[in-house]
Amino acid sequence: MVRTILFFTAFWVMMLLSMLFLLPIPFLYLFATVKRRVYVLAITRAWARILVYSCGIDIEVQGLEHLPEADNLCFVSNHQSYLDIPVIMASVPKIIGFVAKKELRYVPFLSSWMKQIGCIFLDRKNPKQALRLFDLGAEDIRSGHAKLIFPEGTRNKASGMGPVRAGAMKLPFRAEALIVPITIDGTRRLLEAEGKVRSGKVHLTIHPPIPSKGLAREEQKRLTEEIVGQIASALPR
Repeated sequence: MVRTILFFTAFWVMMLLSMLFLLPIPFLYLFATVKRRVYVLAITRAWARILVYSCGIDIEVQGLEHLPEADNLCFVSNHQSYLDIPVIMASVPKIIGFVAKKELRYVPFLSSWMKQIGCIFLDRKNPKQALRLFDLGAEDIRSGHAKLIFPEGTRNKASGMGPVRAGAMKLPFRAEALIVPITIDGTRRLLEAEGKVRSGKVHLTIHPPIPSKGLAREEQKRLTEEIVGQIASALPR
């Protein structure tokens, strides 16, 4: 219980402090975009690292050498816990926006940072809006702003990789992105299993990137199965 209180206290204290770090961003727009992106990456990675390490979470990363220098990236990961996003942000040296539920758009300070990293706020009850947002997200990826998706669609409390939702891979395929599969193992045990934060180790595996340009529909289906299999291959049997 102590670690759970510490986790959420650290989360909101850092959110309040983030007001100060948001102040320079409008001025950075006056200079090169690169400077703003370097600043945003430094702040968001520091936030994620403080959050996970203050709770005694040790991240073991494998496969950083597979991380491409290209910017048209879409990371595809299994989803075990609310801890997945801070763990990925703390481990991967890229600004990565992710698909989030629309309600998070209205959370003070948090939503401001989510907009800075290029998050997509999705209303799952509005399919037309979802298609439009995926088009904008695909354009964003092509412009060099990486995205993260969880094709299971929600946190999977069972072992292994859960079923992939229909249309879950539309974003990377529309963007013809370079897809980077990621496997997370351990965050379920540290949060979801007992409903409270526990200390322990998380294993994060970055797999070799897979191109998705110029694929027909059947090829996209086969590639989706290949990606799911690759992610599952690094999970305990």
